[in-house]
Amino acid sequence: MTEKRITTKDVLARMEKHEAECSIRWKNVERQLEKGAEKMQRLENRIYGFNAILLTGIVAILFKLV
Repeated sequence: MTEKRITTKDVLARMEKHEAECSIRWKNVERQLEKGAEKMQRLENRIYGFNAILLTGIVAILFKLV
């Protein structure tokens, strides 16, 4: 069997193709991270709101007891 030798041009072509694919993948990763950040911000706002309601309820109960 004869093996085809890999030339510098072949390596360069493969690397360019690989870099193009990685670029697309990284853009997708960044997009997903941005979506995750937005979801985390909404969740954080909900937690702050719940804490405010909870604290208000506890204070109201304490004032009724006093």
